[in-house]
Amino acid sequence: MAGLVIDIYLEFFFRAIVNLIRRIGTGNWPVITATVSKSERREPGMGCTVIVIHYKFRNAGTRCEGTHKEPFIFDNYADAYLRRFPGGSEFSVRVNPKDPSHSIPADREIDFIRVK
Repeated sequence: MAGLVIDIYLEFFFRAIVNLIRRIGTGNWPVITATVSKSERREPGMGCTVIVIHYKFRNAGTRCEGTHKEPFIFDNYADAYLRRFPGGSEFSVRVNPKDPSHSIPADREIDFIRVK
């Protein structure tokens, strides 16, 4: 059983690091709105739960598609993320200006609230 727990955390951290590395240098890429074509939950065999979001968008007259895989350790967070992006919903992505077929999910805006 302990081996399975280690596998869950290893896959989670590996996928999280890969997602962070993909974001390096994308801060200046334009943000456009994509449409989720399908979102699904990949059941863990020995690793963490992964939500896979398939999306499509148009950029410079070209139709493009993309996939984003988000890892989760806890099932309730995975379920909430899956419910947030049903098929047909909007999904913000950053698009590479040099290669419009390459995209990544856009960071959500963080609103800071000043407490007095």
